[in-house]
Amino acid sequence: MTIIDRYLLRQVALSFGGIILILSTLFVTFTLARFLTDASAGVLQLSEVFHVTLLRWLIAQDVLIPISLYLSVILVWGRLYQELEMGALAAGGVGTLRLVRPMLLLAVLLALIVALCSLWLRPWAWYQVYQIKAEAEASAEIDRIKSERFNLYAGERTIFIEKILPGNKLEGVFIRRKKDATFELLAAPRGLFTPYVNDTSHQLTLFDAMAFGTFEEGPELYGKFATLTLNIEAATPRAVRDLPKVKASRQLLSSDLNQDRAELQWRYATPISTLLLLLIAVPLARTGPRRGRYGGLILALIIYAVYFNLISVVRTWVENGQLPYLGWVHGLLFVLAAMLWWRGPLRR
Repeated sequence: MTIIDRYLLRQVALSFGGIILILSTLFVTFTLARFLTDASAGVLQLSEVFHVTLLRWLIAQDVLIPISLYLSVILVWGRLYQELEMGALAAGGVGTLRLVRPMLLLAVLLALIVALCSLWLRPWAWYQVYQIKAEAEASAEIDRIKSERFNLYAGERTIFIEKILPGNKLEGVFIRRKKDATFELLAAPRGLFTPYVNDTSHQLTLFDAMAFGTFEEGPELYGKFATLTLNIEAATPRAVRDLPKVKASRQLLSSDLNQDRAELQWRYATPISTLLLLLIAVPLARTGPRRGRYGGLILALIIYAVYFNLISVVRTWVENGQLPYLGWVHGLLFVLAAMLWWRGPLRR
């Protein structure tokens, strides 16, 4: 490896590190703000918010790495063109194709890292995210129940409690249950909650309870009970193993489901995009002293935005069975790269 190769790699690597750090900071900040809303609502604990945010950051690497390489090449090469260093190298017989060689080596290395993240790390991280959320939702009914707040159970029973005392003793209990044509109201000054009296239910005991109910068949009910015991079905974590995002890549290969095909094609798309974006970045970075250092940056951002949104839309079409493949989007990007090279480096 020559001095020129090492110089280019060092400059691009430094720029790459700075850009991916900035993008990661923005991503983590946005994700934290999003999940802190769930924490304030009692859906997630604060430790779970940080855990999920870290996992989502790991998942995002298959997007953050390609765009960081893309922008770093444009910024570094744009500076070298603007400061006439590229012109000096060309005068010395070092052409663009020769300078691309170390960039290709770096892009291939990063594409392998992206492939590892996309094909292996991504399903593992998504499984952890979904499992944390599923367990949080299941435990929310007992571990995160709050006083002076309406708490929803099983989608049909709403419970309001004025005070929660030590030993799961309750004061000021109000319960509303509605399912189909059945409507029930319960109110009691005192109560006792016993979690998991068996594997499938909790027990709520109300003292001096008043009850009112209407039913689809039979008369209305009104009564007062010295002691009223209710069995409440315990929520269980929903299964996440069958979700496309958590399936292993080898499972997706043998699946005929549209959602699985779309997920697998997305996993293959990210390492391919790493190489294609490099091919786009090199001709876009060409600039001159009068155009400014970052002459091609705005066009580069527009191209990336169109490409990323297009591949996201096509992925949805594959999930819905409207298209069989999303690979043709890469073909469009390759054609664009060939046109830019023909009008730029190859033309000279």
